[in-house]
Amino acid sequence: MSTHANMSALEEARGRWNCGDLDGYLRLYSADAVLHGYANVPPWLSGIRQFYEGFCSAFPRSQIVFEDVFAADDRVACRFVIRRSTWASSRVYRLQGNRSIYQESPS
Repeated sequence: MSTHANMSALEEARGRWNCGDLDGYLRLYSADAVLHGYANVPPWLSGIRQFYEGFCSAFPRSQIVFEDVFAADDRVACRFVIRRSTWASSRVYRLQGNRSIYQESPS
């Protein structure tokens, strides 16, 4: 996939999150995606879903705001804040076929 397509996939996921569509947001992730830098989050989509269901329960109607997005080849990096929480972070995604197969978060 092109760099532009990968950035578009991330933007689509942000839009789904901001509409309260967790299922739509989770389409960003492949079934065998792995999150790195998250404590006690099991691998694969089932663990990712469990993590974000808990997050959405704790912070309903939260909004992702991208501050910076950079892409090269199959990697997209973004710095963002989540409104309605105190969480600000950055992520590096590795995408394959417009789906994240790897996500790294600084510890």
